[in-house]
Amino acid sequence: MIHSIISNLNFEHQLHKMEVIILAILAAASLMIIGSKIIGFKRMVHHHKLVDITATVGLPMLFFGSFAGMATAILAGVFISLFLWIVNRLMSF
Repeated sequence: MIHSIISNLNFEHQLHKMEVIILAILAAASLMIIGSKIIGFKRMVHHHKLVDITATVGLPMLFFGSFAGMATAILAGVFISLFLWIVNRLMSF
């Protein structure tokens, strides 16, 4: 019985990690889409450092209040930074 309780707790912990990662991916994708609509994709990639800094500072302000929110914000910033870096290297705008 104790083993089943522990395994259920571990599953819920794993599920919580996946929720944070999925929310971070969705937050990063939505910011990239909105940014592309506002200033254009090429301009976002060209000024990737400014976009990285803005996302890194702005997202934690939006998700402030809980550990899961801060983890989501940090991961979303990492995903944005990684995506812009890869696109900048591949496309060389």
